[in-house]
Amino acid sequence: MRIQIRNNWLFLLVVLALSGMIVALSVAMIRAGETDEPYQICVVVSDSSNGRWDAFKAGLQQASEDQDVDIRIVRTDRFGSLQEEQSIIEREVSAGAAGIIMQPLTDTGTAQMLSSLNARVPIILVDTDAEHELRGDGRLAVVKADNDAIGRDLGEKMLEDTGSDALIGVIVSGEVSGSAKERLAGFTEALEANGGQIPWIYEMDEIGGSVSEYMSDARPVDAIAALDNNALEAAADYAAQTGILLYGVGNSGKAVYYLDKSVIRSMIVPDEFSMGYHSVTEMAAYLHSRVTPMTEPDIPYFLIDRADIFSEEFETLLFPSVN
Repeated sequence: MRIQIRNNWLFLLVVLALSGMIVALSVAMIRAGETDEPYQICVVVSDSSNGRWDAFKAGLQQASEDQDVDIRIVRTDRFGSLQEEQSIIEREVSAGAAGIIMQPLTDTGTAQMLSSLNARVPIILVDTDAEHELRGDGRLAVVKADNDAIGRDLGEKMLEDTGSDALIGVIVSGEVSGSAKERLAGFTEALEANGGQIPWIYEMDEIGGSVSEYMSDARPVDAIAALDNNALEAAADYAAQTGILLYGVGNSGKAVYYLDKSVIRSMIVPDEFSMGYHSVTEMAAYLHSRVTPMTEPDIPYFLIDRADIFSEEFETLLFPSVN
């Protein structure tokens, strides 16, 4: 009888031990599944379906595959205010976004918004140096090209083509971002150093603003410089009708088309594929470690003429493939 009771207890202990192991393994598997769930990184930019973002999106997508993270590019129209953009980002953070990649609508008045958001999630700003006081903790980084150098190179190229005493008008979009301001500073420096002059700067009220209407009353110039893609597209529509010399900074399909047609004489193209790729790579490294500070890699840019359009070197830059 004692042997039978002892055997029953041994059997019960074995069953309990096995049950405990099964429960422990189940919990471990559930936790592992939760841990292995890819982080979701949300990308918020104004007018996200605009073709000017195609290269940037291609870089985001490639990096998301390489880094095993999920990318959600939020569908947006053109932002009407910084508050509208913040509202969209707040919604995405509340829905579980682990990190945010964004281009603020403006580079001023952003400090409070960025401070509030950065307390909850890491942030990468693209193509702008928005107003903030958060650098140094590794949870906020800026990924962009050297916009001051872009402006200088564009100015030097135009004076080389038009003569050192040329009069050059400047066009920028209505939302003068930090990148456009930096380009304008570099452009102005290049012209002042080499004898060129800027009779006027036209800040378009809106995308597709009437360049022809403005030019009807503006002082005549030898050439026009457009310092962002939206301004370049609008200026190219005008140049196609008038033949005025046009140079600028851009990357959209429309801008490439006008470059191919020689409406745009030369164009500086920031490598936005690299900008998207590095943004995701830096964010993923931080999310996976929580201790690796995000860095700020230099994004290259290229001065491209019509002859360069179909070269293999610039294929991904000018004709990105976006899923």
